[in-house]
Amino acid sequence: MKITPNSLLTKILFVILCLSLTSCSQTKLAYGFLDNWIRWQVNDYVDLNKDQSKALKSASKDFHRWHRENELVRYSSFIEETITQLDQSEINTDDVASVLDQVQQLWDTSAQQLQKPTISIVSTLSEEQVQNILTTLEEQEKDNLKDIEETTFEERQEKRIKGAQKFFAKYLGKLNDEQKQIIADSYNLGKSTHPYGTERNRKWRQEFKSALSSDLNQPENEQQLTTLLFKYPEHLNEEHQKISEHNQQITYNMIVQLHKTLTKKQKRKLFSKLRKYQTDFLDLAGIDAKEKVLKAGI
Repeated sequence: MKITPNSLLTKILFVILCLSLTSCSQTKLAYGFLDNWIRWQVNDYVDLNKDQSKALKSASKDFHRWHRENELVRYSSFIEETITQLDQSEINTDDVASVLDQVQQLWDTSAQQLQKPTISIVSTLSEEQVQNILTTLEEQEKDNLKDIEETTFEERQEKRIKGAQKFFAKYLGKLNDEQKQIIADSYNLGKSTHPYGTERNRKWRQEFKSALSSDLNQPENEQQLTTLLFKYPEHLNEEHQKISEHNQQITYNMIVQLHKTLTKKQKRKLFSKLRKYQTDFLDLAGIDAKEKVLKAGI
């Protein structure tokens, strides 16, 4: 799975909508306002002029409509397949990778849909607007670095472990001591990618500024901007990639180990929560019950 987009850039690209949905964090009420929410997120980074705001409003509504009509049934079907896999007595790391690869495919489909409208709007940004975006990104990175400088590695690690335990408890219910230890041990085996991520973000900002100073009417320059926004290298260098793959494998192993320890009660809670999202997605898709079943393959 390669869902590691620059979390700062995500808001600018609107793609946060897709990531939020594939992580099952949206409610039916929130989804109805997502086209507005997308615009609010963009406005956190740049003040758009009248024409740009109009274009963003149109693009966000078009994307929201397309997403509702085409993707929500796919999400529901994906959840059903995931439940079937998790209901097995045992799973392996290949099973985990397969599920997360499907999430990546859902992400890619929405990202592809967003490319043209995003490039169209970004290419109209003034020099001042671009600088405002870069300044905001730099300030956020400085805040992150400040947090790191003001805490010890042990404190940050404890916070990460507790955050992961809280996340799993949200879907499984109360964790037992063995499950908490599996999560803690896994996180302690991980390696930090922070220095690489910081440098990667710095390079991206430089290239983004350079790309927008070029003639975007030229196909090669437009393609460069598309690459920056949607296909930028995930890793800074080979060492960064190795560490990411190491951490990824640890995560896969952690999920496999946790799966072995799940009680019947925890599985029931997990499946109940997933099916609630599944029902919400189908309701939001706005199709009748028979068609829902046929389209979702359930």
